[in-house]
Amino acid sequence: MVRVGMADTGAAGRGYMLMVGVSVPIWFGRLKAGVREADAMATMAQADREAMLRMIHGDVAAALETLRGAAANYHAFRTDLVPRAERAIAPAMSAYASGTLPLSSVLEASKALWSVQEEAVMAETALGTAWIRHRSAMGSFGESN
Repeated sequence: MVRVGMADTGAAGRGYMLMVGVSVPIWFGRLKAGVREADAMATMAQADREAMLRMIHGDVAAALETLRGAAANYHAFRTDLVPRAERAIAPAMSAYASGTLPLSSVLEASKALWSVQEEAVMAETALGTAWIRHRSAMGSFGESN
């Protein structure tokens, strides 16, 4: 740094004065510490981003497997269990009509059908909920374009 200017001193009187200065970085260690801190914060932000991406991928995978399980459960009810329960009612009614089975057997077969139908509705509800969670995890909901 160089400066020139007017000066009025008691010993020399009025005149001009030349001032020359050199700047020495006394706080150089603090500057390096600040740079290290900024680098550490950038590394931490990158690690946080990677952790969030892994968490999102895990959430999507879990939602997909829940959807697959709910679809398999619903498919089992609709293709196997409900038709079996429906097929059990006709023989029970025929046996009751012929007098070989009591009315309670027909009622039990009907009750079993209602129970299986109720479970099928619950499986369908679980499938819908799993579908919603999967679409939410994928980042879209509703109609895809």
